Amino acid sequence: MFKKLLSGILFYKYYFRIDCNVGEVKRSDQYISKVAKLSGLYDDLRNMSAHLDNNIIRCTKYVEARGKVIKVERKKCFDDFIIDSKPDFDVNDPKYFNRGECKTFTEEEFLDLLVWLTRKGLVEHLSNDDDSIIGLDNETLSNQCYFSSKLVESICNGFNVRCKVIKIPPGFTDEIELYGGSGYHYFAMVQLQSGEYIVDCTYRQFFRLDRNLINRMGVFGMSGCDPGIYMVSDNKRYDVANKLLKRGWVKASPDNFKHYMDGFALAFRNCLYYEKNNEVELKTPYTFYDYKKFIKGDDNQIKHEGQVCLGIQEEVLKDKDYCFKLK
Repeated sequence: MFKKLLSGILFYKYYFRIDCNVGEVKRSDQYISKVAKLSGLYDDLRNMSAHLDNNIIRCTKYVEARGKVIKVERKKCFDDFIIDSKPDFDVNDPKYFNRGECKTFTEEEFLDLLVWLTRKGLVEHLSNDDDSIIGLDNETLSNQCYFSSKLVESICNGFNVRCKVIKIPPGFTDEIELYGGSGYHYFAMVQLQSGEYIVDCTYRQFFRLDRNLINRMGVFGMSGCDPGIYMVSDNKRYDVANKLLKRGWVKASPDNFKHYMDGFALAFRNCLYYEKNNEVELKTPYTFYDYKKFIKGDDNQIKHEGQVCLGIQEEVLKDKDYCFKLK
């Protein structure tokens, strides 16, 4: 698949123009209605869980109610996003390339080219299953991170550029499966003369509405939120997220790398972490060097925070509304 894609796209040189300006997003009444409904359902579940007391009948009703909420998430809120994250991308726009014209690239131009080619490849890949797909504006890009990252690696190989595909498993370890073997993410690290760059063309999947309302935190039997809500709740993390969502790449400086990884570390937590540690701030103690150890497998989040505080929340909170203290 990669060879077929590359044979078609590496004959040309492209110029990619990007507009990083972000305007105010005007939410539709439908979106606001979905937020209100989903928030209410989460509140109902937390209220129900506070009265379970190992009662079989109550537990059965709770499990049924939780199942209905998950269906609402997946069917009603799956294609809404908490941030305006549409890339400036048109697979057929002639301004992105000049056929037969070779040129010397700056590093920034190369990274823009790399992302454009990868997004083009994603469209072709997705359209194999659905020929109505002609762009990425309305695509969640869920479950496409491995394909996308391997495509980035293949394109880099075609340009003799160093690239490594990196896996982020839940809790930063494969030894304990927090989500039963799922919940991992792949991205690419590209090495250029000026340093390393994070390339993540499927990052948008973490900003879906269905898993990014803060009162999802603390719901018994469910995981916490996706990285999106944590990235938009902090100005520095938001800046990194916005660059990735719009442009597809960001310099892997110590600060940027930490902010990027913080989103995942925060997402792996459930609300028990905050209640048990009497914490309310959505932050981590980990540094750039800590995350490097996590990625190499020399350390992991579970060793520091404990398995019960990560992944699916398997205990009921003492304070069912603790999520509203988080900031």
